[in-house]
Amino acid sequence: MARSTQRSTLACPVKALLLAVAMSYSCCRADYLVGVGMGDITGPVADVNLMGYAQPLQTARGLHTRLFARAFMFADAAYPRRRFVYVSADACMASQLVSLRVVQALQAEYGKELYGFDNVAISGTHTHASPAGFLQYLLYDITSLGFVTQSFEAMVEGILVAIRSAHGSLQPGRVLLAAGRLAGGSINRSPTAYAANPQEERDMYDSDVDTDITLLRLEGGGPAVAGAAAGAAAAVAGRGSSRAAAVANYAGLGLGALSWFAVHCTSLNNTNRLVSGDNKAAASLMLERWAAEAEARAQAAEAEAEAQAETPTGGALGATAGGGSSTSAGGQGLGQGQAGRQSGGGGGGQAESAASSSPAAAAAAAWAAAQSAAAAAAAASAALGLRLEDLTSPDPEQAAAAAGGRAARPFNFHLLTSSSKAAEPAGEEGGGAGVGGAAGGGGERAQAARAGGRTTRQEQQQQRPLRFSRGFVAAVAQAAVGDTSPNTAGAYCLDTGLPCEPAHSTCNGRNELCHGRGPAWPHDRASAALIGGRQAEAARRLYLAAGEQAPLTGPLAYRSSFIDMANTSVAPVNTSSWAARGGRTCPPAMGMSFAAGTTDGPGAFDFTQGDTRGPPLWRLVARLLTPPSPQQVACQAPKPILLDTGQITVPYPWQPRITQVSLLRLGHLLVACLPGEPTTMAGRRIKRALAARFAAAASPGEPAPVVVVSGLTGTYSSYITTWEEYQVQRYEGASTLYGPHTLDAYIQELLALADSMLAGTPHDPTAAGSTAPPDLQSRQWALLPPVVLDAVPPGAVFGQVTQQPGRDSYAPGQVVNATFRAANPRNNLHANGSFLTVERWQQSKSRARHHQQQPPLQEVKGQGIRQPAGEQQQQQQQQGGFAKALGVLWQASGARLWRLLSRSTVQQQQPAAVAEVAVAAVAGTRGGDAATAGAAAGASLGGAQAGGVGAGATAATAAGVQQDGEEVWFAAQSPCSSGRSLPAATAGAAAAEGTAAEGTAAEGAAEGVADGPAAEGAAEEEGEWVAVHDDRDWVTRFHWDRHAELSPLSYATLVWEVPPETPPGTYRLRYRGDAKLLSGAVRPFEGCSAAFRVEEEAAAAAVEENDG
Repeated sequence: MARSTQRSTLACPVKALLLAVAMSYSCCRADYLVGVGMGDITGPVADVNLMGYAQPLQTARGLHTRLFARAFMFADAAYPRRRFVYVSADACMASQLVSLRVVQALQAEYGKELYGFDNVAISGTHTHASPAGFLQYLLYDITSLGFVTQSFEAMVEGILVAIRSAHGSLQPGRVLLAAGRLAGGSINRSPTAYAANPQEERDMYDSDVDTDITLLRLEGGGPAVAGAAAGAAAAVAGRGSSRAAAVANYAGLGLGALSWFAVHCTSLNNTNRLVSGDNKAAASLMLERWAAEAEARAQAAEAEAEAQAETPTGGALGATAGGGSSTSAGGQGLGQGQAGRQSGGGGGGQAESAASSSPAAAAAAAWAAAQSAAAAAAAASAALGLRLEDLTSPDPEQAAAAAGGRAARPFNFHLLTSSSKAAEPAGEEGGGAGVGGAAGGGGERAQAARAGGRTTRQEQQQQRPLRFSRGFVAAVAQAAVGDTSPNTAGAYCLDTGLPCEPAHSTCNGRNELCHGRGPAWPHDRASAALIGGRQAEAARRLYLAAGEQAPLTGPLAYRSSFIDMANTSVAPVNTSSWAARGGRTCPPAMGMSFAAGTTDGPGAFDFTQGDTRGPPLWRLVARLLTPPSPQQVACQAPKPILLDTGQITVPYPWQPRITQVSLLRLGHLLVACLPGEPTTMAGRRIKRALAARFAAAASPGEPAPVVVVSGLTGTYSSYITTWEEYQVQRYEGASTLYGPHTLDAYIQELLALADSMLAGTPHDPTAAGSTAPPDLQSRQWALLPPVVLDAVPPGAVFGQVTQQPGRDSYAPGQVVNATFRAANPRNNLHANGSFLTVERWQQSKSRARHHQQQPPLQEVKGQGIRQPAGEQQQQQQQQGGFAKALGVLWQASGARLWRLLSRSTVQQQQPAAVAEVAVAAVAGTRGGDAATAGAAAGASLGGAQAGGVGAGATAATAAGVQQDGEEVWFAAQSPCSSGRSLPAATAGAAAAEGTAAEGTAAEGAAEGVADGPAAEGAAEEEGEWVAVHDDRDWVTRFHWDRHAELSPLSYATLVWEVPPETPPGTYRLRYRGDAKLLSGAVRPFEGCSAAFRVEEEAAAAAVEENDG
């Protein structure tokens, strides 16, 4: 009996180990390989027309946010050559010529068998603030004065950088899917056209705008099965450490998040002159910042867990410190001390927690989780200059609308509880499991509410630390965007303040005064931040919810076709999921209402939307210019043709005849890629048709298909409406190029691709005899004049400050400005670099000595972590691990967090050997002299890159062709080079060098320096200037302009909107430029503003009151 008992006792650990290994394998096995990457596609930020509104005078005059291509690659783990890559680019649309060049370059580099037109999908976010001139069809390049080589090459190279990075980072991983609905992020700008769709079809949905948001969570680089098994074995052997438990207790490293949501990128209207990614870029920036903040906190938790493992009371301290990380739908951050008090590491968090039975420990852990999750989310929203409550509360919108408009729609997010529900058409915009509270702060409150009881196994699974890679990439890609608008307060007349006439969107019969209003009207950038932040917040909640779903499994497949849309027959169809009238598509043509524009960007003259005849004068003009044939008129009816672009081929075709559709499959997710802007109902018909086709072929028990529509992909051919919407001839119908059967032709081809995919038959879009798009690059006209010369007035130098910051002290929410003598930004695009940086003075040796006496707790201001100095030694002895964890968090915050956010984009673009130099340079700025490190990187990367990569380089002494007469235009030494010490008289020295700052501003800046580093007790304080923001960030702006239209003299104004939670300290603004000389050489230079202080809000208010 004793022997039997002993055998049973010995068997229990073995069974537990086997169970843990089996569960770990189930959790961590990889059906797919995943990879992500980013590339800079910004292009020229001066002189070039901004693409989207077709306003000839809307030329670029600076930069709001850099533009990026974000690539997501998926491959079959069993057969890695079966792969596809999806690219979301901060561009107005995809370009057929860009797609051609990207695929050709990939095939030249990796071979034709690995990448082709069928497995490379490039989509545009549809920002109306990207440089134009990158399409090969003339109509889209008229306002940019033809083809712009800089725009085109920047886009091609940046996309290739992103894809190469995704290719190089391909690794075993997991893909998880979550779907939800976001209301308050968009409205329908053509509701009368939507109402023309059949009533029974409209009754299937609760809204006239597509609120679907679908997200893929990409994980990789986490613990392997062997690592999880090792953790389980250590636990069974009684040697389990908190680090082993922490490593084995999370599914994987977050690599990226790819989501789709339909909303126009037109928050910035047609008066904007700055290059920007608009609301989609805001969403990506906020998600990527959230990942960096969360990872910083997870690193602190890991450090704390390691420290607690070395102490006998590690488990209890871990529970108190909150060293783990919560991944429930409610939030993320320092969680419930899972790593510090886990009794065993196997099974991905299946083991019971010894401390979970302690109500006090559970309550402390829940509080820590809530505090950290709130901090990470708040820091992410601060990246947009917002507070988290601004994104989810209707109050800011109501206040803005009080100026004369109606209240905009409030934020409302619903999580679909299962993937199968996402495919149900009925009630698409409503229902679902409401998690508006639970997915935000409610989850944290729920944790605290149940803190008095014992946690369940499911709850413990939700407490796994959530980790992110340094190169985390997030995109909220475009969907069925055609009739959506971010101007959620509605359209109003500028003269009367009354709502526009709805059928034609006019004011007193004219379209020019009818404008949409965003949620923060009249502040467009704030509206873009709110709309982008709402998308990001919904995507963040989906990312967390996806962690509770089973990973995607099943086939990985792709198909694509080129179609001659000028002459495609459409067969009649009448099924429950799709009905099509028989007919034929037409050669491309634009209708009269195309010239009327939309409420997002009105047109000109006397055009109106919804006009099926057109103004008499313009009917005459159309007949004189390009009279359409009777066959074309009948084919395009009821569209009154303004431009019969299909027959215009001088100097080259005006619009495409050959377009492309693609279908991508990853398990039960289907991505339908279309070459235009489908309207809401057009997208819904595509979803229904594809879902029905794949559902009919599915085996019992398979998940229902989830269909995503990716608009503006592959090429661009304007709009795609339903047959019924086409009859109304609002802007979208007038811009549907190929006639009323356009949508049905695309659905017909997508279903043919679906049948090929389901049957497993090969489909090569470039096979002999197939239709192929033309390559028109050699025929392009380029009329934009080049930069001839940059100059400065006599006695001045490039980079000289002409207007210093107007105050000596600023608070979060205030705006800092400084103006410099500049040169044309087209001379150097600073790809993966920056025209501006916001720099913070960081002490070095004295700062380290200061920290030995006072731990980092005192320096994390504004977050309620400061403690009296007298209590710190005792606290440090009692909670050494906690203090160490917060020390790691501090080291990862501020300037170091900014480096974490930068994701080493230089490494993605440069060859491997050069990337190592860039990495070494960045590492050098962390531990030593930023100027030395920057100069080394600049020297290795070449003179042209010195201004963009070497943050501390002395650009004024960089190599370059010099002429005697032009040498006086450059400072003998960089005004930003102050070595490793900050003199108290920095501001005075700047004034002595010829700055035109006002005396009070210079004195104030000098006082700010004296009160900052110099106040530590030395005339010179050792340290370095560390970049904390650059022109990738939402809160900075780079304005550039000339003194006169043809003048070689120009100036640049750097703007920093101090975001919430900015740490107090001494800051300055740095400008980098490149001047073109008469010899044709381009020489870099830089300039720096006087130093100024950023104070806590209360302190700044006191200073302002004293000044008054």
